[in-house]
Amino acid sequence: MSQSSYFNNSSCFNRASKIWSFDFLLCIFLLISAPYQIFDTAVAATFGVAQLQFEWLLIIPCILRLVYIILFPSSRIRIQRIRVIFYLLSPIILIIAYTLLVTTIQPSFLISNSVIQDNSTIYSFILKRGSKYLVYMAVSIYISLILKSWERIDIAIRFFVLGLCIAELLGLTQEIIYLIFKINIIPIVRTTRNFLEVSPTVNFLGLNFLRINSIASEPKVLSVLVVFLILFKFFWSSYIVQFPSQKIWFSKMDYYMKTSFPISVLTIILTFSGSGQFALLSAFVLILIFYKHIPTHSRLNQLYIYLICVICLALILLLPSIYSAIQSFLDVSILRRAGKLFDKLTLDSLLYTTSTDAEDGAFIYSFLSHPLAFSHGLGFGAYSNLAYEFVKTKYDATIASPFSRNIFIELVSSTGLVGLFLGFIFFKRNALNFFYIKSSIHIIIGFLILLNFFVRANVIVFFIIIGILLSINSIILLQSKVTNIYINKSLNLY
Repeated sequence: MSQSSYFNNSSCFNRASKIWSFDFLLCIFLLISAPYQIFDTAVAATFGVAQLQFEWLLIIPCILRLVYIILFPSSRIRIQRIRVIFYLLSPIILIIAYTLLVTTIQPSFLISNSVIQDNSTIYSFILKRGSKYLVYMAVSIYISLILKSWERIDIAIRFFVLGLCIAELLGLTQEIIYLIFKINIIPIVRTTRNFLEVSPTVNFLGLNFLRINSIASEPKVLSVLVVFLILFKFFWSSYIVQFPSQKIWFSKMDYYMKTSFPISVLTIILTFSGSGQFALLSAFVLILIFYKHIPTHSRLNQLYIYLICVICLALILLLPSIYSAIQSFLDVSILRRAGKLFDKLTLDSLLYTTSTDAEDGAFIYSFLSHPLAFSHGLGFGAYSNLAYEFVKTKYDATIASPFSRNIFIELVSSTGLVGLFLGFIFFKRNALNFFYIKSSIHIIIGFLILLNFFVRANVIVFFIIIGILLSINSIILLQSKVTNIYINKSLNLY
């Protein structure tokens, strides 16, 4: 089957299928709002109520609809689609089964090794983290069932990207207004606390810059989301060749995506986030590793030119005080933490050094303290339980609710080497194999999944991406199956 036939919108699976429905609108709303916690932030800032989790008001209907769709499939095609999706998900299903198995040994391990002595705390984290990831996995399945045509996938991706573009532009607007009027139009709101925080500022080149957060919860979240946007921009020229749009407002977005790469780089710089800088570096490393699989339509040379121009312009502007400029940037970049990380190679030093975040230091401390536990994993909530006492000590707090923002750390803490192996099988089956058809959509999604293993991941975004990937591959497999049946029947006529 040729590449173009994979993206044929006249497929029998798309015919007589309306685009817009309640389920599709729910998916679109989830794609636009969930990554940023927009409504949680708005309610917390307006009414001072931090307990509301609006994200779950969207997720609960998704779960209810998923149960209904699976129990009462409306057609034979939907039954086939459910079967294909669960086939694609089989490595993840094995990971869940293994995680449930090793969770049974977690309490006795933690108590016998004097990690935590409180059973209520142990089982609380097991229940909270386990239910969270199982629910997010269900959201992935729901999205994969609803995005059942190329039209829906294209519209969903465009709305997701539109949300990223809006967040990017609002971040720049936030910085401009702050520099002129010293007013922060979008202060940081901690949805887990009952107060409005003053957004942090950074002294750079004698100016007091705001660490922009836009509609995201904090600067590091915005910076990583913009790195995701950069990956979309990198491959957007290839994407619109496979998914051209006749809608005027989508065409304007296409133009913005192809010409605004420097804006994304500037946004990441203005977050002054080491996580964002590391994510950007990781993204370019991934591009170099998979260079031969990049479609010919991608704007590789143009992006390099953009990047070189931005660097040259910065050097010209900073030339009079280049040394102080470099020193000032290093003080607010990821290199500050990297340079201090190994000042003292002792476990206790991780508790008191300021070179690592508590969540990062907790993983290093736990891994060095119990390396064998990470070979087989300890099940749901393992990271939170292992990091509990460390984070309490780090923050000098009486209680703590540690969680890792990194998919790799969560996976290896919960499932060990078994989970990593099964995760690779899932990735190979669903993303890596399809690199060879030079599909820009597969390469974008594949890069986003890989990147989430190395950076501070936005967990709901990770599972949304998994859902989109499953929907794409289920369509391809179903189209391939129908094509083979049609060819066989045609040959039998002769």
